[in-house]
Amino acid sequence: MDLRELRYFVALAEERHFGRAAERLYIAQSGLSRAIKRAEEELGVTLFSRTRRQVELTTAGVALFERAHDVLRSFEEVQATAEAARDGMVGTLSVATSPVARYQVAPPILTRFTSTYPDVRLTRREQLAGEIVKDLLAGALDVGIAFCAPLREGLERKALQDVELRVLVSSSHPLARRGHVALSELRSERFLIQAEILATGSTDRAKPLFRAAGFQPTYVQYVDHDEDFHGVRRGDGVMLSARTFLGDGPPGITVLQLEPRATLPLELVSRTGEPSALVAHFIELARLVGAEQGWTIAHR
Repeated sequence: MDLRELRYFVALAEERHFGRAAERLYIAQSGLSRAIKRAEEELGVTLFSRTRRQVELTTAGVALFERAHDVLRSFEEVQATAEAARDGMVGTLSVATSPVARYQVAPPILTRFTSTYPDVRLTRREQLAGEIVKDLLAGALDVGIAFCAPLREGLERKALQDVELRVLVSSSHPLARRGHVALSELRSERFLIQAEILATGSTDRAKPLFRAAGFQPTYVQYVDHDEDFHGVRRGDGVMLSARTFLGDGPPGITVLQLEPRATLPLELVSRTGEPSALVAHFIELARLVGAEQGWTIAHR
């Protein structure tokens, strides 16, 4: 019994009528009758009891019908896997995302990709932009969602989102009583920044913003990852941040909006040259999600 005959069997078992089943299958009723008879002969059992008025499943037919859908579904999955392999949509894709993308950007993209391409094993890690660039150039990473990735030869970037910058200050800072601040008002402040970030693209991308505000910032480096922003909380300085926070932000920290609004780019970064099918589809899907989400850059 082949898969075609199995599909014919399922249609007849569900319709219980040769005419309706044949119409559903777009074949002649005589062709359906011959196929069912041939299947019964090959299996050595009677699948249907036939009268002039109705068609009923025999005990053997009921047993086969209980398994038939699983068999057809498994075959369709095999077909889908083969088609995905033909199109290059199987295998492993490694993705790194900047902390900026943690809550609002990375989840909808990664969720959509895994549901759209279930045969692809997606591995994801969170890294700073400099580390993403380094791993891409070393071939240890396929694609990155990077905030202000450093400009390097051998990499391509596609805009994904303009990320709004905010200022983090200690809740005891005089500015904490306000909801917004102009960048020019921070000329006397020290800006806390990770040593790794100081050598990457975000400081270069921020220079025009400070230049427009009429000053060059005084940067103070710190070594630890500082997920809790201890330095800001202690009053060691302020921080220019593109992070989004769940709720009101970290305890002891006040998040101020910049006025006028200032943004820096979040980008899709990959190696130059013809991308693999997986990378190309990931980038295309990410930009589609961005358009659906209404991210600023998607409307350009």
